[in-house]
Amino acid sequence: MLHDFSPYLWRIQGDFGVQWNGLAFVLAFVQSYFFILWMNSKQVGTGMKKDLVGGFVTDCAVGAFVGSRLGYCVFYNPELFFQFKNSPPFWGVLALQEGGQSAFGAIIGIVVVCFWFAGRAGVTRLYLFDLAGLCLPLSFL
Repeated sequence: MLHDFSPYLWRIQGDFGVQWNGLAFVLAFVQSYFFILWMNSKQVGTGMKKDLVGGFVTDCAVGAFVGSRLGYCVFYNPELFFQFKNSPPFWGVLALQEGGQSAFGAIIGIVVVCFWFAGRAGVTRLYLFDLAGLCLPLSFL
């Protein structure tokens, strides 16, 4: 027997609402925030101040979301770059209901954020890669 579970935790109207995968995405970054705070408190000499952790996790969340969508468009459906409509969302890349996201794109987005954040905050890239790599399994729980 095939199960027919709804992807929506809370459907607001039509195809708009809170979906289970969106909730899992948010919870993964909340868990990562607390895990990085804990890891940072246990290590000495990392150069990452406590007030930078929230910014790093937020930047990683944005990088993962943007990277995952762009990764989907590049790897699986490049035609979305050339689709334009007269109604919102006007560009096919922004039409999240048409297609999905790519895990490889999310990883690429987080790598870009680690390079950018390391240069901006003065933290070593390798330390940020270690933190991001340790937090990745939290997104699969």
